[in-house]
Amino acid sequence: MSRILLLFLLIFLPVLAEGASKSNDVAQTPPEMLVSPVDSVKLTCSHSNSDFYMIQWYQKSPRDTALKLIGYVRYDSPSMEGSYAGHFSVTGDGRKESVLHFVKLSLGEDTGVYYCAASEAQCCSSEGAATRTPASFLRAGAGHSVILDCSVPGMNSYTMQWYRQAGDHGTAIEFLIKEYDSRVNNLEVFLDTSANKFSLHYCVKSTQKVLALISFSSMSFTDPQKEIRGPVVEVLPPSEAELCKKKKKDNVTLLCVAKNFYPDHVYVSWEIDNDVKREKTKDVPIEKDGNYIISSRLRVPKKDWKSGKKFTCIVYYYNGTGYEPFQDSISGVRKPKVKVLPPSPKEPCWVRRNSVTLVCVATDFYPDHVTVSWKINGEKQSTGVGTGVAQRVNKSYSISSQLRVKMSTWQNPINTFSCSVIFYNGTHYIPRLGLKGTYLI
Repeated sequence: MSRILLLFLLIFLPVLAEGASKSNDVAQTPPEMLVSPVDSVKLTCSHSNSDFYMIQWYQKSPRDTALKLIGYVRYDSPSMEGSYAGHFSVTGDGRKESVLHFVKLSLGEDTGVYYCAASEAQCCSSEGAATRTPASFLRAGAGHSVILDCSVPGMNSYTMQWYRQAGDHGTAIEFLIKEYDSRVNNLEVFLDTSANKFSLHYCVKSTQKVLALISFSSMSFTDPQKEIRGPVVEVLPPSEAELCKKKKKDNVTLLCVAKNFYPDHVYVSWEIDNDVKREKTKDVPIEKDGNYIISSRLRVPKKDWKSGKKFTCIVYYYNGTGYEPFQDSISGVRKPKVKVLPPSPKEPCWVRRNSVTLVCVATDFYPDHVTVSWKINGEKQSTGVGTGVAQRVNKSYSISSQLRVKMSTWQNPINTFSCSVIFYNGTHYIPRLGLKGTYLI
């Protein structure tokens, strides 16, 4: 009976660095590397389990969900699948170590994910390929039960396993259960040997947590004519539609976009007020105009956004020697900082003979919903008031307003001038008063 010990993956688009990564009894080297199409490339897989005598190599293309066997080494006898012979070669000893050699590198054909598996395996044969039911996609709600079937015609061994890949292309494969296993959490299997049919019963739960995924390494092709460069990162705020919802328990969505980087070796994490919220998200980069772009979303309670917390998206980019962080931050709803400035001594003398100008400045607020008004001795002013439009400055807004008064009014020590900024925080308007006081020349 076959027992798969471990799978690891390699994103193949050119790339691997020095060192080795280990998970359980299987080690993979190197974990990261940048290579060009003219380089000599090989991947090494080793294990320390004395019961295992076979190492298999698999390929998964970006646009194909199938996991295709490249070849394997059983004891010290290698075997290659016909479609891969001459393009790859496998050497080594299945009892300890195997090497996958890339004989002819091809950017179009070799881009993909590469898996290594160490196992204690029986040789078996089948007259046909495995059939899955349903063949592609299945949707299920929380609390529903789902049945997945796999059948193989003419198979002379009943060794069958179920695996799960939680995420998109480039995330690791997780072993779930095999034939004759007892129920595992919400998973249960049934094996019909007369029909070579293997069924997985899966109860979908909204609180179901994904188990730790198997580690993986990444490899990517680089074009010698293209510059190796890191991403430009920007965090975008929630949409107005989300913010305007009346339910206090609603969540809002932050969007992080990293673009114009090459090659595609990145992973994304999120922090809230410098505390890690999501580490190594499952988002996958896509190619656009010869470079790459990746986006990641973070759902947070609306109250966290309105409280002014700081949200940071960190994109870790592999530059050939190590991972370099590129990041951007945005803070939630922020009240304005307001101050009133007295008349400037730089105003022309001929202007100051008749009137002077006071300036009210409100800065560092978000969003841009504000109104500004002036008062003299508590009475609202409409004459001589000029207020601009809120201007975007990085991730916040600022606005200024001017009040022109007669020189005699300004010089009267009895008068008090105040600026009031009313700010909308998404729920209601909050008054923010500027500095009060009498300014004398």
